[in-house]
Amino acid sequence: MAELSKFMKIVLFINIIAAFIYGILYLFVPDLFAGLIDSPAYDPHFWRLWGGTCLSLGIIGILGFVRNDWPQFKVIMEFAILWLLIANILNLASFVYLTRSPTNMVSEVIDIIVIFFIIGLDIYAVLQENKR
Repeated sequence: MAELSKFMKIVLFINIIAAFIYGILYLFVPDLFAGLIDSPAYDPHFWRLWGGTCLSLGIIGILGFVRNDWPQFKVIMEFAILWLLIANILNLASFVYLTRSPTNMVSEVIDIIVIFFIIGLDIYAVLQENKR
């Protein structure tokens, strides 16, 4: 059993924090969050579904952190990277079909930057972990 490196644990912790922040905002306070970011489209069911997905990724991250077994966790990290890539592609595509207010535009750009940062960090961590 290959344990997770210290760097991978830090990256995993960052992923868990981000997943819980987004999960809580979308799952538990979607009405408030939609108002804060001046959302152009609001469907409470979809927002809660998205929040539940984010929260489940955070919980899976905690399980990976606790189990501390790289071979088992590798597939989960690859899935998370793929999920983040698809989410960001959809975020970028939404600029074409949604009319946004300046407030919402800033919020979406920040989301895209955060997700690209996490994707890059995850890919780097996975590559480093595979070299060990």
